[in-house]
Amino acid sequence: MLSSSGDSSCILWDVDHGKLKSQFKGHEGDVMCVDGKDSMFISGSVDKTIKVWDSRTSGAGSNLTFRGHEQDVNSVQYFPDGYGVCSGSEDGTCRLWDIRACRQLNCYTPDKEICGVSSVAFSNTGRMLIAGYDDFAGIVWDTIFGTAVQTLSGHTDKLSALSVSPDGKALVTASFDTQIKVWA
Repeated sequence: MLSSSGDSSCILWDVDHGKLKSQFKGHEGDVMCVDGKDSMFISGSVDKTIKVWDSRTSGAGSNLTFRGHEQDVNSVQYFPDGYGVCSGSEDGTCRLWDIRACRQLNCYTPDKEICGVSSVAFSNTGRMLIAGYDDFAGIVWDTIFGTAVQTLSGHTDKLSALSVSPDGKALVTASFDTQIKVWA
């Protein structure tokens, strides 16, 4: 199991034995989020960066750091093929990063007043990016064209989490309004 921490680190835990297996340090502020794929994982921090790590390196530094956000990074998720990363930030943007090219591919910014991004998730194909915002709405973005294709409204407080079902046919949003909504 992987965790992020306010001490600027990520920890890989040995769940069977309840012990710390490896600690990964390199951020300069609280680590707000992590996501893993195979032996790799990504982390986002209040230091405005996203880092790519290899869990097999037993706590060595990150392999790659992405910079571009102007405020805290609240959410990260791997692109379904594992070669890309999405980040959502307090600066109101979601950014798509290419791990192989070591650069940003796209930036998704709503036309409305800027508010923070609390959560991000991809459709199973990666064609759509769903972002949860502090203004109680979600936006579905076309990852290729960078356009908003749908707004998800109905919550009365900020979205705290969202997830796409394994079969890709539904999306679940959770909010500080204590409600969970299923979008199909």
